[in-house]
Amino acid sequence: MTPFSVCMIGNSHVAALKLAWSNRAPQVKDGFALTFFSAQNRLMNRIARDGARLVAGSEELAEKLRYTSGGKDTIELRSYDAFVLVGSSFGVDVLRLSEECGTIAPGEGEHLLSQACLSAAVEAYMDKSTALQLVRMIRDVTGAPIVLVGAPFVSERELMDPPFSERPWLRDRAFLEPFVASCRAAGERVAGRTGCEIVWQAQGTYTLPGFTSEVFNKNPIRFTMRSAAAPEFDAKHGNEDYGALMLSAILSKLDAVSGGRVLPAA
Repeated sequence: MTPFSVCMIGNSHVAALKLAWSNRAPQVKDGFALTFFSAQNRLMNRIARDGARLVAGSEELAEKLRYTSGGKDTIELRSYDAFVLVGSSFGVDVLRLSEECGTIAPGEGEHLLSQACLSAAVEAYMDKSTALQLVRMIRDVTGAPIVLVGAPFVSERELMDPPFSERPWLRDRAFLEPFVASCRAAGERVAGRTGCEIVWQAQGTYTLPGFTSEVFNKNPIRFTMRSAAAPEFDAKHGNEDYGALMLSAILSKLDAVSGGRVLPAA
């Protein structure tokens, strides 16, 4: 079987995917390989391109890359057949985007925008993400398929306490459905300009558009290099169950963009 090697790069949201890969052992074709590189957002901005490879701009970042990849602190871009970029400020965070880019719903203290203005603001926001910076570095070297994976929605539990509990439109599907759809459309336009595919949040991980179901935020997964225990709940990080659903969607997308080189035949 022809080998097919995939490089997954991203921030802390990679952890749930790697745990699902290790513990759930999804069925893939012989020769398929997946290498993980991950670090916190504040460190991901220190990745730079040096010729045909991505290198760490600090020892702290290099240490994190070695820890998550199994010993590698540089990414040899021509060694991989496809790339998956996870989170890294790319995704639909309803709370953050509605505050920084405005909304299309009336509400005290909110910035009311037209649909066109909202779309343009979100598109500019996503275009500046660390994920898109990495896409451009990779595209300078290779035309290999790239899959962008949106960061998880924030947890629905965030709506239980002020100030968000005092904003009823955040539970109103008449606001949320078009808002999330507009944000996703903006992301699709950004991805399209660089020839990327997108995997958005998997069905079944949310019931309220734009908010992860609380069950997927319990016992969240993070990379802990020095035995630091993860909290029992995290509003922004998913657990292994979340990772398994997302990993399945990612593998399906990779299979599609590679012409069937990832998943075994049905």
